[in-house]
Amino acid sequence: VTETLDRAEPVRMVPAKRVRVSVAHDQAGRVENDLRASRYAVEDVVYASNVTFAVAVGEDEVAAFADWVATLTAGRARVAVGEDVHVPA
Repeated sequence: VTETLDRAEPVRMVPAKRVRVSVAHDQAGRVENDLRASRYAVEDVVYASNVTFAVAVGEDEVAAFADWVATLTAGRARVAVGEDVHVPA
């Protein structure tokens, strides 16, 4: 066990917010593609009357993320900032 712990690399975690992005089904494919290609961590996708993506966004990036999503979806996405989380730096 000691040998394994000696080899383990520490992971620095930073504060973030879980942001939910809801879009219509006709936008979901493009939004998911762009989210997964971005630096933001997609944590979950829920398909219901709309498609909702749960995304971990650094606390200092929430406003820029919301602007990016608005540009990406021509203002048609709903963005809701949720609970505190931590993500790898």
